[in-house]
Amino acid sequence: MGFFIRKALRAGPLRFNLSKGGVGVSAGITGLRLGTGPRGTYVAGGRHGLYFREYGGSSRRARGTAPPPEAEAVPPQAEPAKPARPKLFWLLAPGLVLLVLGMASETLGLAILGAVWAGVGAVLAVRRARYAKHLSEYLELLTGIPSTPDTSLLGSVQRARTSAGLRREHLQGAHERAFKAAVFQWASERLADPEAPRWLGKVADALELSDEDRARLGLEAFKELVWATLADHRLTPEEEEALGKVREGLGIRESDIAEELRALDEFRRARDVEEGRLPEVEAGINLSKGERCHYRTHGALLEERKAGLTPVKEGTVYVTSKRLLVVGDGTTSIPHGKVLDVEVDYDSKLVTITKDGRQKPLHLSVSEPIFAGRLIETLARDE
Repeated sequence: MGFFIRKALRAGPLRFNLSKGGVGVSAGITGLRLGTGPRGTYVAGGRHGLYFREYGGSSRRARGTAPPPEAEAVPPQAEPAKPARPKLFWLLAPGLVLLVLGMASETLGLAILGAVWAGVGAVLAVRRARYAKHLSEYLELLTGIPSTPDTSLLGSVQRARTSAGLRREHLQGAHERAFKAAVFQWASERLADPEAPRWLGKVADALELSDEDRARLGLEAFKELVWATLADHRLTPEEEEALGKVREGLGIRESDIAEELRALDEFRRARDVEEGRLPEVEAGINLSKGERCHYRTHGALLEERKAGLTPVKEGTVYVTSKRLLVVGDGTTSIPHGKVLDVEVDYDSKLVTITKDGRQKPLHLSVSEPIFAGRLIETLARDE
């Protein structure tokens, strides 16, 4: 018996997938780094049930209990824009060729043009190389922001940006990732620190992020936190409390995270089911002796056909102590003992059931797929 959840989350240009393997990326975005190291930088955490992996200068895991493998994955980040590095050969070669041709043909104008071309190319190459070096050093400096609340580091970041004359378009993406990494570090290591939200404000100021950018990035980070926390298909009271503190600290409104709140509510109720607290509702239909109804909702049963998933029965879905019922134009009954596997597609609101003796799975469309799926899986496991 297995229970799996699939969920896709969009945050900016990236698309994250929550599935059997944890949280992964389906978008074609390259690069795994914030800075310039071989693996780049993110933040690692291991407290209060929120787990993240650090990429970059240090690959060590933060202190705390090791998370389950499927909860470790953190979405890769797109690389910041970098200025093109013109190759020295292509800057100097045309000028040198013109210079040689001019001298060989004793054409002064051609020789002067070649010399000027080569000189300008050399100056441009040196300036670009110097700029790229300053940018690389600056990005490396940013990697320290999530690691420790060091106000002097923020001052160094601002001074380095100003003295090097770095262009905003080369920094915006890196600044946004540094701020989100600071949010993750706070969520995993500093929830009990009352100064953490103020520190995030200082980080945003140092990175020249507007209030709108800070709110947007905080919202994206919180959504990623929610789904990373749920990647092990469980929600503990400690995780729920931690997420509540993060949400409060970021000032996120309920209307902005309606989907996440619904998912958390379903996981909370699913936790009650796992702990043996099964709800009982009025069925409204005749059940067998001793049979109790635990869930009742409107839904549909779908099957895989040539045209794709096709509804074969729509009506009322019942999950009882003995079976799954779909009552509409006729009745479909699936005893819990026949259920081999349950998978939830949260985006499509589908519960996919692998049934013993049936080659193709059945698909149940309901409004609360996580709770319904966990309830079916729990009852089937107990058979």
